[in-house]
Amino acid sequence: MRMNIGKGLRKRIFSKVTLLLIVMITLLLVGCNSANVSLSDKKHLKAVFERQNKIYYYDEKKQEIKELGESGTLKELLSVSPNNEKIVYQIKTDDTSNKQPEIVVENLKNGKIEKMPINNEEFKIITDIKWINDERILIKSHINPSVLAYGVYDINTKKEVNFVKGNSLNTYNDGDKLLYTKEVKDTEGTKSYIYINDKLVYELENADEQIQETVLSEDFSKLAFKTFKFDITTGEVTDTIYLADFDKEYKLSNIKSTTVPQIIVGSLMLDNNQLYLSNHDVTYKVENDLFTETDLKKPELNTEKPKEERLAKFKEILAKQFPKEFVADYLELEELQIYNIKFF
Repeated sequence: MRMNIGKGLRKRIFSKVTLLLIVMITLLLVGCNSANVSLSDKKHLKAVFERQNKIYYYDEKKQEIKELGESGTLKELLSVSPNNEKIVYQIKTDDTSNKQPEIVVENLKNGKIEKMPINNEEFKIITDIKWINDERILIKSHINPSVLAYGVYDINTKKEVNFVKGNSLNTYNDGDKLLYTKEVKDTEGTKSYIYINDKLVYELENADEQIQETVLSEDFSKLAFKTFKFDITTGEVTDTIYLADFDKEYKLSNIKSTTVPQIIVGSLMLDNNQLYLSNHDVTYKVENDLFTETDLKKPELNTEKPKEERLAKFKEILAKQFPKEFVADYLELEELQIYNIKFF
């Protein structure tokens, strides 16, 4: 039997469905962007931090601090995912132990704890763990004074998806591409090389120079690297910046170099294929031999902190959590033995 719905009813149904879709899309967008909301705009703050080899979760609304993870285990190298939903850390063991490292991923929403198996023998001394995105982590391990091991792991499959040995690493394409340097000693001295994964990109011709850092532009059309050279006679250190075109065959061309003035320090940055040298105080635009101050800042230098009154509230609750310890409002977080903290 066919039902004959009137125009007015159809119009009301259409309006309700449209409104429902708008609400659903709005909630989805708010959820996706919640990690990017300014701390000052948030009604209640949360935080995760490391203290005395334990990891704690702070809830401003509930006015409480609680310990995370399995009790009785020592933890270190805390890192919070970009969406603030998961944390990763290492279970601290005796430095003389030959056991493989134990990496843990913990869900802050449901408390689920999952262990990440690390079977690569190069990861005996893990020194850092960072999130590449919400699904992948980058693990750094010390091999010897001149070589580090880097591994990219998928937290869902618990598989290693990329691995290299070298220095000065940067990640691209969610860790599928790893840009790094290698140093090889021979009879002529120490030679420096630039690699992407296992592909050789460039060999530095001057054995007196060593590569400090490398960076790729977002569109993979430019590559920049910075070197230093030590003059054993004068004791002078010279930094040089190189900028080159980068092609799909992983080859460099049109390489141009610029000597960095002694009074200027900073790390490399490529923004819209423009080269910059940035430090905590200022960013210099580099054009040929000209270094011009700008207002541009590296994204990681714009780390937001809560306002003083909200930090004071955090310290007040911290003092209640540790009543036998001296916790004063004027003390810095580091003085309170708080490390790797992230407010959100």
